[in-house]
Amino acid sequence: MQGMDILIPTVILLGIGFTVIYLSRRIKISPTVGFLISGIALGPHVLGLIQETETTHLLAELGVVFLLFDIGLHFSKKSAWSLRRDLTTLAPLQMLLSGLVIGSSLSLVFGLSADLALLVGLALSLSSTAVVMQVVADLKQTESPVGKTAKAVLIFQDIAAIFLLILADSLGQDQDLSNLLLLTIAKTCAAFAMALGLGRYVLGPLMRTIIRFDDPELFMVLGLLIVMLTGLATASVGLSLTLGAFLSGMVLAETPFRVLLQTELRPFRSLLLALFFITVGMMIDPVMLAQNAGTVLSLAALLIAVKGAIIGALVFVMRRPLHHVIQLTFLLAQGSEFAFVILSMSAVHSVLGLALAEQLIAACAISMLLTPLLATAAHRFSLKLCQSLKATVANIHDEAQNHPKKMHPVFIVGMNEVGKTIARGMQAHSIPYIAIDGNRQRFLEATAAGYIVAYGHADDLRFWKTLGVENARAMCIAAPRLEISKKLAPIVRSLYPNLKRYAAVKDSAEGVRFSSMGLIPVYNNGTPPGLEMATYVLRDLGIADVKIERWNEEERSAYLDSQLPTEEEREDLAVAAVAG
Repeated sequence: MQGMDILIPTVILLGIGFTVIYLSRRIKISPTVGFLISGIALGPHVLGLIQETETTHLLAELGVVFLLFDIGLHFSKKSAWSLRRDLTTLAPLQMLLSGLVIGSSLSLVFGLSADLALLVGLALSLSSTAVVMQVVADLKQTESPVGKTAKAVLIFQDIAAIFLLILADSLGQDQDLSNLLLLTIAKTCAAFAMALGLGRYVLGPLMRTIIRFDDPELFMVLGLLIVMLTGLATASVGLSLTLGAFLSGMVLAETPFRVLLQTELRPFRSLLLALFFITVGMMIDPVMLAQNAGTVLSLAALLIAVKGAIIGALVFVMRRPLHHVIQLTFLLAQGSEFAFVILSMSAVHSVLGLALAEQLIAACAISMLLTPLLATAAHRFSLKLCQSLKATVANIHDEAQNHPKKMHPVFIVGMNEVGKTIARGMQAHSIPYIAIDGNRQRFLEATAAGYIVAYGHADDLRFWKTLGVENARAMCIAAPRLEISKKLAPIVRSLYPNLKRYAAVKDSAEGVRFSSMGLIPVYNNGTPPGLEMATYVLRDLGIADVKIERWNEEERSAYLDSQLPTEEEREDLAVAAVAG
């Protein structure tokens, strides 16, 4: 029967994907690790149940394409501006320094020429978007400061990979490379401009037209069509499928239909990403690994150590907290799927040597296999590190003392969901804030996720002085308690007469009680929790309504995303339904 050679590996991959997800959830490990291990075991080098074919490679590439589309859906023009330091400083410096150090090391050890060593070093400086974003999602840090920094670095790398592919293809050819690179830059800029125009004048109106039919299938088909068409368009002009997918996601992020599109296309992304991880495992040859174990493991260790050290140093120099440094160090220290593509190109391994190319690919795959384990361990360690409370308080106090004119922060009491939303609102508009929480677990989780939090109880006014609250312009009480507010209200009015105090209340009766004590009640009935209070404070601080509304839309969309059930929750619901 025609097509069986395509259908059989697809069916096997689907079966493996289902089995790995099920077993991973049962034994509580990341499915990414399970996919990589199953790829090694079932691939051509061990059991041989799956062979590397054009079909498997296409399915794997589509997984990365859909992932970049999903990242684009979370990356609006507003997001790009808020992450400009990471995009324009951290990401390029990380890539350049990592490429130079890794390339120099390979040149010294293997005698590579300068241009080849630099190309390979830059290829290995890339991190895996698929692995990192999956780990960040598993740790529930997608919208946290740590997750956003990782996303910014990955987006820059994915765009830079286009130019590395051109450099790799030009090896050994007599052509004007400078003109080629300039042409590619022009094409990339044109692609961005065209995508923005299509999003505003074509895709947005088209979606508003079909929304009247109230048919999710229409959105699913349209979403698939948009992803594939934009990917094909950029690939046809010498760029990449992934750039087109990212651009289409980015322009659709500006529309009200982002969440619906993400919901409809999530199953495709999850399935195809699973197949991508399996094909990565298939690239590892255990026999070759055993024969060259010292070299491959040394290359993997070099890759993780160099990239981790450079990323950690740069994040530290940018004055991020130590727990940010630790998490980002191990999140971004692996090789990339683009490195596989570059190292597999005939123009590269013909001058690099097939043996060394295979060893470098194996080292990249091993680093990707280790990332979920290392990143999870780093996250747990960062939680323990956050228990060092004195340093947190001292840093805030020192900044308040050294820069009293610059410190006009918002003081947030309580880092529940309301407090976190307020903190994100301040961060998004570059307004300094100070948060405090006396609940140890909430403090640790919020601090590890990247929020600026000190540990302490809100009724200890001496602690307020240490935090520099005399410089605050607004105080937001995320979970007010009536008895504490009654006791503190006259003292706070006396000590901080110019401090506006907001309290999140549930109903009008509670609002009247807090209002009688001089607090401004804000009803906390919207989504996400705390959005109303953040909006009030931002307006009082002089932020334009159009900027606030744009941020509100992003927060609502991100909140709706977070309410979607995870793979594990969907599995539990299915089991409950069968049992019922």
